[in-house]
Amino acid sequence: MLFDDPKVLEAYVKKRRDHYEKSDTQRFEVPRMLFDDPKVLEAYVKKRRDQNLQRWWAQYLESIGDFNGAKGFYQASKDYLSVIRLLCYKGLIDEVEFR
Repeated sequence: MLFDDPKVLEAYVKKRRDHYEKSDTQRFEVPRMLFDDPKVLEAYVKKRRDQNLQRWWAQYLESIGDFNGAKGFYQASKDYLSVIRLLCYKGLIDEVEFR
């Protein structure tokens, strides 16, 4: 098989990721490519600091019930309405700060 060596697979994935970034399609293609490895995908989202990717990851975390993780990524993406929505859903309205 082509990818019997993990280092070969890692190099292949990195090369594809670089191509997606150069073509500005990484917001869709990289999550699709890495979805089967959530830890690697989360590390990529953190490293990129792209608000669209962070919001997407927050939505994913919320969909699997990880509300604390989702809250952190919503905050990082500056999606404050979603932060407030989560706090209200969890009954933590007192944590909502009005400025």
